[in-house]
Amino acid sequence: MSWLQHERLYIMQINQEDFIKNYIKPIQHAHRINGIIMPKDENFFFAKRSYFVEEPILSDKKVIELIVATFTTNIVTEFGFSIMINIKSFNFNYDYIYSPESEEIFI
Repeated sequence: MSWLQHERLYIMQINQEDFIKNYIKPIQHAHRINGIIMPKDENFFFAKRSYFVEEPILSDKKVIELIVATFTTNIVTEFGFSIMINIKSFNFNYDYIYSPESEEIFI
């Protein structure tokens, strides 16, 4: 997912602050330290932020390695249990999240 898609995903969540802290920020940190998406212009206000819409190209093996390195067992277990207890604890709308940058789809 691009960082724009991350943003669209967390906007859909009931508890956005926890979702960002527990899932989005760790993913973006993993992107940075592994050189997957390097936000070199993030401190310049008018810079073109191509990293924001750039989708990483990763093999399935690399994705699994990043997940294992990024998330603790406890975080993954809590996420799974929250969905098992209440399916509405995680909201996902494929068309909204993966729509092109200029196209607006409202939830």
